[in-house]
Amino acid sequence: MKNPSSEFRRKIFAQRLALLVEKAGITHAALAKEVGVSRVQITQYISASRQPSIDVFVALAHYFDVSLDYLAGETKE
Repeated sequence: MKNPSSEFRRKIFAQRLALLVEKAGITHAALAKEVGVSRVQITQYISASRQPSIDVFVALAHYFDVSLDYLAGETKE
């Protein structure tokens, strides 16, 4: 059985990533190229069916200029 806290964080990450992508007006393909993954992986992150590696997680935070804590659901901003 999955840890509920882990599942909650995965959903928060997915929601926040989707919001950042929408606000930036960037396509999944363009974002994927920027952070070094496939378009499918970006879609999987947003659907919460896959989690990024720590390197990709950091790259996403840097790309959107947000904190790792924000992406992980630890802070509201």
